[in-house]
Amino acid sequence: MIRLQFDQKDGENGIRYEITRGVENEVSQTTSWLDSQFGAHQEARMIFTLLIHAAKNHWLQVADFLSNRYAVCLEQSDDALEAWAYPREVVAGLFRELHMVRVNGATRTSLKELTIRDAARMMWSVLRCHKLMDEFVVNKFVGHPRLSGYSLSYLFRHRLTTKHLKTFSTKVEDVKGKLEKSQRDLNQLSTRVNSIKKRE
Repeated sequence: MIRLQFDQKDGENGIRYEITRGVENEVSQTTSWLDSQFGAHQEARMIFTLLIHAAKNHWLQVADFLSNRYAVCLEQSDDALEAWAYPREVVAGLFRELHMVRVNGATRTSLKELTIRDAARMMWSVLRCHKLMDEFVVNKFVGHPRLSGYSLSYLFRHRLTTKHLKTFSTKVEDVKGKLEKSQRDLNQLSTRVNSIKKRE
C-alpha cells in the first residue's frame, strides 16, 4: 500500500508523479517568467534556466532512488513499513546536508532590503547546493561521503530484518524439534537393546 501511494510503477500514478507534474509546472512557469523579465540579460537568463532544469533532474534522481531502493528492501524484508525505512533515512540525510549548505544564503532572504552583497551570498549558496546535489547524484547518493554515514548508521542499527529473525527462529525451532525426536528415538533404541540383553 505504501509503495502504491508513492509509485504505482505505471509511470503515471502515485505521489511521485504528482510531485513530478508539480515540478514540471513550476519549471514551465518560472522559465516563462525569466524569458519575459530577462530579455536584455541573456546570460543571466541562461544561468537561471540551467539551474531550474538541473533542480528538476535532481528531483527525478531522488524519486528513482526512493522507488528502486524501496523495491530492493521490500524483496529482502517482505515488510512495506520496514522497506521504506532505509531509503527514507538516506533521503532525510540528503535534505539535512543540503540545508546545511543552503542555510547560509537562505538567511539573507528574510532581509527587507537586500544589498548586492546579500544577493551574491544567496547565489553562492544556491550554486554550492546545486554542486553538492550533483555530487550526490554522480555517487548514487549512498556512495557519497556525506551520505554514507546515514547508510552505515542504518545498516548497523538494522543488521537483521524482522523477516530474517523470524526465519532464523523458525529454523532453530525446526532443528530443536528434530533433535528432540532423535533423542526420543535413541532412548527407545537404548531401551530395546537393554531388553534384548536381559533376555539373553
